[in-house]
Amino acid sequence: MLVNLKDILKDCEQHKYAVGSFNTPTLETLRAVIRAAETLGTPVILNHAENEEEVIPIEIIAPLMVEYAKNARVPAVSYTHLTLP
Repeated sequence: MLVNLKDILKDCEQHKYAVGSFNTPTLETLRAVIRAAETLGTPVILNHAENEEEVIPIEIIAPLMVEYAKNARVPAVSYTHLTLP
């Protein structure tokens, strides 16, 4: 389920836990990160590092990150949809 970072961080602070943020430069990595988060039942933050533009441009991976976050069975943030205060 696609959520915003503010909501995840609020829950982290309230329940005293950390959430992992992972670079997803390939579709395989994106799938693996979502699968691991779902297996563990933990929220996750998906990122795309600037130096990964040579591997896959943001214009290609960002829509996939959002789609995978929407379909995840755990709260997931795609940095392309961050809502900060």
